[in-house]
Amino acid sequence: MKEAEKMETLLIPGEIGVLPLRNSVLFPHAIMPISVGRRKTLNLLDDVVRESKLIAVVSQRNPSDDDPEPSGLYRVGTVARILKVVKLSGNNVNLIIQGLQRIRVDRFTTTEPFMKAHVAPLEEILDEGVGLEALVRSLINQFQRLVQVSPNISSDLGEMVMSAGSGEPGRLADLAASVLNISAEEKIGLLERNNVKDRVQKLVEIVTRELELQEISSRIQSQVADEVGKTQRQYYL
Repeated sequence: MKEAEKMETLLIPGEIGVLPLRNSVLFPHAIMPISVGRRKTLNLLDDVVRESKLIAVVSQRNPSDDDPEPSGLYRVGTVARILKVVKLSGNNVNLIIQGLQRIRVDRFTTTEPFMKAHVAPLEEILDEGVGLEALVRSLINQFQRLVQVSPNISSDLGEMVMSAGSGEPGRLADLAASVLNISAEEKIGLLERNNVKDRVQKLVEIVTRELELQEISSRIQSQVADEVGKTQRQYYL
């Protein structure tokens, strides 16, 4: 059974514990390591880990807020499962979480002892056709070029994205978005797009921009290195 088919049968509870995420965005299909230590998050873990409950991972609007209110969280997030828990010294805990499906937060129900919310699945809209196929080809081409020149995306990670997303445009877009070095606000914009064609098209624009910026940066570094080399040669002469 494909992952996309598993997503369709995922049973999301109407009320679910919420894990606020700082400075990052969790996409469906992506696996993310995070470190936690806030009181409410530890309370959430005490409740969900024993019974392997799902959680809703929702990004904070202000990453410096240590105790965000519901108004400080975005209204689109990702249902996730906790794959691994490693308790460290003090109250620090390392987690590995896996995104499963987009969700919309309808309303927050409580903030103590941890945040809970009523959520609903944000179903993907997939309009297959020549237009989507052309966009996917463009995304693959531009993303592969970006991996070759970007110091932020390893070749192994790039290959993983291409392999895991093969044949599934929505999955490919989410995995590619998850590894891009772009702002959390821009990633939220991609997470909010449940129309696959719309998401892939926006991602092509972002990857193309990042590729152009990286190529400009590389040219500038090369020019600076040439100038430094000339200065050093003149000094020794």
